[in-house]
Amino acid sequence: MSRQTIQSTKEGAFINATLAQTRLVSERVTSASGTPSKEPKEIQLRVDTSSGFSIALDDMTRPNHILVEIDYKLSLKKQDGDKQLLDYEAKHVAQFNIASWLGFDDWTDVPHGAMTPYLAMIQNIAMRRAEGTLVEMGLRGINLPVSTIDKPDVSEAKA
Repeated sequence: MSRQTIQSTKEGAFINATLAQTRLVSERVTSASGTPSKEPKEIQLRVDTSSGFSIALDDMTRPNHILVEIDYKLSLKKQDGDKQLLDYEAKHVAQFNIASWLGFDDWTDVPHGAMTPYLAMIQNIAMRRAEGTLVEMGLRGINLPVSTIDKPDVSEAKA
């Protein structure tokens, strides 16, 4: 019989929220000019991505909604050089309706693990939109790197 480990309240923090809506706030694609070819050509590309998150609550003591905003950026460059082939930026906002939470009381210091699923969801939404945009532009077979959600820097958010 295995013994269950007891987690501290801070480590076992959880927010029970559902995705209510998402919006694409802005999207911009800039590509280098190219010469059309009759036959598709395969080239090796380097994909660089970055994500920046902002989190807002409708009430700092008993919130009903979490708003998560992501600034998602990617750039495509030839593998063997630094020539920028494509630059993509998009901003998405997602609203989550909070049903309940446990493991913390101070919404100005939410444990990282409680917020991680919501950051991952909106990052996945942004990544899928970027992939769809690239396919619409005729760029097939580009695999965007899936990054892990690191502990966010919330030092400015507490002010």
